[in-house]
Amino acid sequence: MLGIKVSMNYTYFLKGKHFQTIIPALLRKSDKDIYTREEFKLSDDDFVDIDWIKSDKKKLLIICHGLEGSSHAHYVTNLAQAAKNDFDIAAFNFRSCSGRMNLKPRLYHSGDTGDLRDFLKTYASKYEEVCAVGFSLGGNVILKYLGEEGENSLIDCGIACSSPVDLADSAVVLAKGFSLVYSHYLINPIIKKMQYHRQHHDLEFLDWKRLVKAKTFPEFDEIVTAKVYGFKDASDYWYQSSAKTYFENIKKKAYLINAKNDPFLGPGCYPTEYENINFIYPNEGGHVGFYEWGINQSSNFEKSILSYLQNS
Repeated sequence: MLGIKVSMNYTYFLKGKHFQTIIPALLRKSDKDIYTREEFKLSDDDFVDIDWIKSDKKKLLIICHGLEGSSHAHYVTNLAQAAKNDFDIAAFNFRSCSGRMNLKPRLYHSGDTGDLRDFLKTYASKYEEVCAVGFSLGGNVILKYLGEEGENSLIDCGIACSSPVDLADSAVVLAKGFSLVYSHYLINPIIKKMQYHRQHHDLEFLDWKRLVKAKTFPEFDEIVTAKVYGFKDASDYWYQSSAKTYFENIKKKAYLINAKNDPFLGPGCYPTEYENINFIYPNEGGHVGFYEWGINQSSNFEKSILSYLQNS
């Protein structure tokens, strides 16, 4: 399985990693009216919202979005539409990402597998097979879960797309050059969410003066993530939360699809040394891009993902 070569034959009307990242986010349509929502209660008495497409299928597909995305992100809805004939779909909204703020002061982070684990314990037994596809942060969460659980994983096949499986390398890349634009775009709404929780919970242990000025993930993870989630520092968080740390223990079928020109990912996000994982590294695609002009549903990217799931 190591070094598997799959041709996706993408046709791009624009070249360049930033165009391939930004243009799909602007132009791909996202159907907002395809789901039935469930409020799922978590083991710590908080909740997440799960958006379902159910038609009594025997297989379940869980789709996890990226940082500050949601079940309505274009890459989630288009995959959901493409897969709904073969799977019941559970589009997973991480805490605070469904349009409603969560109850506890903790939000979610790149290695937080607890909420997904709660959901799987409730729903996996209802299906003959459970598959999961995650984008960016969501992909890291899925592969980390597979590695944490090993043979006991309730996910039978997991696919991570555009995923920072080495968080330290990704943090370095996102802290320089044009990628700082992405950092600013992603960090600002999380700061606002933390400010909301400051009004309802005791968060005065955080350095708020530094936090409101944070512009990079090394800053943010040192000030917030490490403190809120109990890590020693940002480096400890990155190591413990990177899916790659757990790759050797993945026993179920797993795929990592990262475009070589992804502006969010560093060299460590392209491992090849694990024979238990299918590594697919197209030359083009940007970050959660893989866009073909004029295609909004069932693109070659979605079709490729479906073929991997169907062969699981």
